[in-house]
Amino acid sequence: MDPTALDPVDVARALAGVPTSHLREVMSGGFRPVVLDEIFRRLPDFVNARRAARLDLTIGFRLLGGPGGEPERWVVRIDHGACKVEAGDPGGHRDATITCEGHDFLRLATGHLSAVSGVLKGQLKVKGEKAKALQLASVLDIPKA
Repeated sequence: MDPTALDPVDVARALAGVPTSHLREVMSGGFRPVVLDEIFRRLPDFVNARRAARLDLTIGFRLLGGPGGEPERWVVRIDHGACKVEAGDPGGHRDATITCEGHDFLRLATGHLSAVSGVLKGQLKVKGEKAKALQLASVLDIPKA
């Protein structure tokens, strides 16, 4: 199956009600890099340029629970409506870094976990400026089932 051909709404619909234990298993195995690469590849497509027009922020992601034991790192930069995503740790300033388990990130990316409730429940940990992390969430039009 070609992950680039999947419709995000269909994926969100398919994940509705899937037990956390199953998502944890999927996101700790060999399918994890495919899922993360595709989510971050598509992320710029879901930035609402009008709402992001005045934003200048850089948010790091540390995703735990992978097969190697080390967190995967990604950086998302919004610069006045334009979005750039980099894999790894390119260095430089971050307004905030969000740390979470891979399965919680999958729920976040598919609209099954809100940023606010994730932070309040401890599923998403934010180091740095929480307001900036929430600003990123506010300019993303996440596909929902």
